[in-house]
Amino acid sequence: RVDYERIEATLPTARLLVPMRIIPTDARYRQQKIDVQVVATIPEYLEAANVHLARGRFLTHNDLDTLRPICVLGSAVARALYLGEDPVGNDVKLGTFYYRIVGILEETGAASGTGGSEASDRNRDVYVPITTAEKRYGDLTVRITSGSQTREKVELHQIICALESDRLVPASAQAVRSLLSRFHKKQDFEVLVPLELLEQKERTKRIFNIVLGSIAAISLLVGGIGIMNIMLASILERTREIGVRRALGAKRRDIMTQFLVETVVLSTSGGLLGVVLGVAIPYVVEAASGMKTIVTPYSIVLSFGISAAVGIVFGLYPARRAASMDPIEALRRE
Repeated sequence: RVDYERIEATLPTARLLVPMRIIPTDARYRQQKIDVQVVATIPEYLEAANVHLARGRFLTHNDLDTLRPICVLGSAVARALYLGEDPVGNDVKLGTFYYRIVGILEETGAASGTGGSEASDRNRDVYVPITTAEKRYGDLTVRITSGSQTREKVELHQIICALESDRLVPASAQAVRSLLSRFHKKQDFEVLVPLELLEQKERTKRIFNIVLGSIAAISLLVGGIGIMNIMLASILERTREIGVRRALGAKRRDIMTQFLVETVVLSTSGGLLGVVLGVAIPYVVEAASGMKTIVTPYSIVLSFGISAAVGIVFGLYPARRAASMDPIEALRRE
């Protein structure tokens, strides 16, 4: 809490400063039970964390002032405990204490949960007034894992800081890091900046795109060389045919067009087979694993267009070689 006061006093760019205390426990209703995280916070959390209510209301300052035993459930907690009932207005037991439910949050992504770098599912969180939590739980947090207990004295686990502008994020983050480093002898804190995490994600995405693009380019090169070799072998076997066509009046561009069309047909046939497999495999993966897959029409058109382009590029040399044959020499071939 001292750190919260220091940040509040020294960071004028902060529009919202939201303290959070996280208490792992279990939630019970009748015979139902689920492991949850009790998140003790203030009403401004709703805006700072960009979450929305599905039903009911969120915490109010009156709840904080009167230390009311009320709570707001994440969507997963509501589904697991109440099995189709409306939780709003009912009671829920969190550990050894009872709370009255006043609201339900909308479903959110799992990666947006609380817990710092080890982000958990926000849908399994339960939100209570921070003053009520301080009265009921004190500063001691007890974690029970594999039959053992660990105890830690923590006033606040997280502080969410919302700034007035995105441009202030890098400088403000550095200011907070410097402030905390001055008063913490050990590196027992972490400053997470969503903008930095997003930039890191984009860098990782670019690296993966480059690697996958390089693999695809090598595959296309090998496939194109294979098509070119097949067509060169075909031209050697059909030399007499080329000579007969030239003797009957076919022009060089006719011979070139013939073999170029054959090359494009060969490559586009492989492209069509690849498109069918590329569309079918994601659906099989989605049906088998439950993982959501997306196939866009743009990717289908692009992949088919690339296969046709490979046929044209690597078919030009064999087609020009066939067209440049001397008809007399070609007729002499057996």
